[in-house]
Amino acid sequence: PNVRYFVLGQTHPDLVAREGESYRDSLVARARELGVEENVVFVNEYTTLEKLCTYLAAADLYVTPYRSKDQIVSGTLSYAVGFGLPVITTPFVYAEELVEKGGGLLFPFDDSARLAQLVNRLLDDHAFRTRLSASAHALGKTMRWPVIGRRLTALFDAALPKEARTTVADLVEN
Repeated sequence: PNVRYFVLGQTHPDLVAREGESYRDSLVARARELGVEENVVFVNEYTTLEKLCTYLAAADLYVTPYRSKDQIVSGTLSYAVGFGLPVITTPFVYAEELVEKGGGLLFPFDDSARLAQLVNRLLDDHAFRTRLSASAHALGKTMRWPVIGRRLTALFDAALPKEARTTVADLVEN
């Protein structure tokens, strides 16, 4: 009874154009039907980065239940790992990479029973949640822009030739 699951953000505009809000409406109806409407909070508005960070800072865990492997990336998943949140996600390519590096747990597409098991484990096992959070936090630190910038600088430095190169000015003068 003390758990809140937030469905944060607007429905994708392409989906709204094709189907309206029928999917979101069906989720709201399903929550009501199951008697969990007080536990499932739908925040149907554009979410700024500041507001997203506010929600993530208040969260105990993060779930990305994408419905297919076609999902390529998830910016919010990256932010959740950056915040050190233990994540539970379906196995799209980017999520598999994060989980492989210690950022969370995977559950199969359309397997709500497995999702429930993982959520319950994280909620019930404080030590496990703390270990997974620490792992996500360590991974998240490697994903921050200053770290990425240093890596890119080192990569570019390594790729540049060490000896003097002929410049356009050298060619024009000869």
